Formats: sequence, structure tokens, C-alpha cells
Amino acid sequence: MYESSLPGRLLAQMKPSARALFANDFRWAEACGAYADSKPVRLAGVDGKHIDVRVLAPADLAISKLSRFSEQDRKDIELLARRGLINARVLRKRTEEALGGCIGDMAAIRSTIDIACRVIDSIRLRRSR
Repeated sequence: MYESSLPGRLLAQMKPSARALFANDFRWAEACGAYADSKPVRLAGVDGKHIDVRVLAPADLAISKLSRFSEQDRKDIELLARRGLINARVLRKRTEEALGGCIGDMAAIRSTIDIACRVIDSIRLRRSR
């Protein structure tokens, strides 16, 4: 993600080589309701029947980063927090609500949510000084 892409981000189907990785993140985030506030975008020359392009709300973008939570994903969440576009309370609330319907061991994702919220809170505290 680049700073110029904030506050939203376009999502579209990717080349087959990248589709599997993207699909895992997308399915998890979609299951968490991460795209509930997304806005569809029509692009010239793009057939909307085959590609769903959306602009995400900042919190939705942060949620979409949680399943993989790579170094780049962490940096993206930090950038959203530095810009004041997300807060830990909203991120936690939305992900915890969605996890209520999930089955299996949720320890890893709950740990990731805790880490992300601590990062966001620490940035918010630095910004308020």
C-alpha cells in the first residue's frame, strides 16, 4: 500500500499467480464483514460482471491486513493509524463481532488483533503528545 492510496484501496481480481494468496486474505476479511462499508467503483474498460472493484473504508482495509499480518501489512496499519484514519476500539469491535460466528482455534487471530490494537494505541498516544 502506498500513502497515495489512502483513505481507501481498490481491490480487484489478480493474476492467477497471486490469486491464491489474495483469496485467502479476502475470504477471511469478507467473513469478518470487512467489506460491509466498501463502495463499488466503475472503471472504464473494466467489465463489472467479472471483476468487483471497491474502495474500502480505512477500518476495512486494516481488517483485511490481519489474516496475513506480514511486515508490510503491519506498516500499512501503522500508516492508517498515523494518519488518524483508524482506531483500536473500532478495529477490535468489528473483528470481535465477526469472530463470534467462527469455529476452531481463534487464539492466533485474537493475538494478531491484540498486537495490531497495541500498535494503533501506541501511535495514537504519540500523536496526542
